[in-house]
Amino acid sequence: MTINNEVRELIFRQAQKNRPVKSGQILILVLLVVVVALAVGLSVASRNLTNLRTSTQSEQSQRAFNAAEGGVEEILSKLNNIIATNPNIATNPYTETVDLGEVDANVKVSALDNEFVNPVELGSVAQVDVDGAIDGNEIQIEWVRKDDSSQSSPKASIEVTVVKLNGGTYSQVRKYYTFQEAGSIGGTESGTFDTKCGATTDYYGCARITLTVGDKIVRIKPFWNKTTARVSGTNWNIPDQQYTIESLANTQTGVTRRVEVTRTKLKQVPAAFDFVLYSESSITK
Repeated sequence: MTINNEVRELIFRQAQKNRPVKSGQILILVLLVVVVALAVGLSVASRNLTNLRTSTQSEQSQRAFNAAEGGVEEILSKLNNIIATNPNIATNPYTETVDLGEVDANVKVSALDNEFVNPVELGSVAQVDVDGAIDGNEIQIEWVRKDDSSQSSPKASIEVTVVKLNGGTYSQVRKYYTFQEAGSIGGTESGTFDTKCGATTDYYGCARITLTVGDKIVRIKPFWNKTTARVSGTNWNIPDQQYTIESLANTQTGVTRRVEVTRTKLKQVPAAFDFVLYSESSITK
């Protein structure tokens, strides 16, 4: 009896030693390893693809921007000739495709029709072309934009200089317009007022100036604060004053960049030029 029990016990132990490991556990472990490896691989691949895509887009974007900027520079270099050969550019914009190698720039030049709108910083002077005016033509000058809080305190006063050419001799007439305590506008030229038009929808200040034959340029200089000046003709169309150059470039991958530049017809020069540009006599320091 005892021998049989020992034999059975030996057989049982041997059987336990020879019992195979469950195959399902090995499969689960293998799957877990595969999933982890796949997740890590996909993460690395995704990061690499993202970096590659970002790098490519950045390169294409820079290429498109450079092309658009190059188109603007090309047109600026010959803008005067374009204006001279396209007198109706305000109603019929000029277009040109500028070949810049790999990427072309499609450029359009248009004009702000019969109006001048430009910010004028302290120490600078806005210049408006009024060549062709006849006796009785009026211009309306508006300044201090209502939607720009930086211009409202304090409100700028302006000096307006009308430059005339008569018989080969230049002369100047200066006027000033200031906001008084009650907010009214004052202006004087030899003790007389020009027409005051009061505040408009977009601007606090407004005044009208009557021109005569030979008037060439109107110069607007702000005091106390910067301002935005808007000038238009009230009973005639002033010449084109500002030109907008819009350049659009597209790469083969579909990246588009646009550059827009506004150029005034006359240079906006520092106020110091008042003492040298139109002086007809020697300057003594």
